[in-house]
Amino acid sequence: MKRIITFFIVLTALLVSTQVEAQKKYAFGSRTGETLTSAVAVSVTPAATLTVYTVSADTNITWSVDNSYAVIGDRLVLAISADASNRVMTFGTNITATTDSVLANKTKLFEYIYTGSTYHCLGKLQAD
Repeated sequence: MKRIITFFIVLTALLVSTQVEAQKKYAFGSRTGETLTSAVAVSVTPAATLTVYTVSADTNITWSVDNSYAVIGDRLVLAISADASNRVMTFGTNITATTDSVLANKTKLFEYIYTGSTYHCLGKLQAD
């Protein structure tokens, strides 16, 4: 009987440690990335806890977000690379941020968090 109890204790400990490791590795939730085509108006529909959109801008862009699948705390990252000209980024539906520029031949990162009604800007970073 003691052996059976010991066996179940060891088995339970192994299962718990495996689950803890899985939580460390995937603690943030679902992640996805997508490369977009540059256009005058770009609309995105994030459907993961963290969504990263990459675009090579060859025109000024007005961004909008469809928040149909958004949950409070979801994050959105826009990685925007400009061509040989400075590019202006304007933010419209369901995304709040001030108009900003991406300098010629540079990449800028914009990060947002969903607060229940819109994505709000957490920060901007000139990546290179």
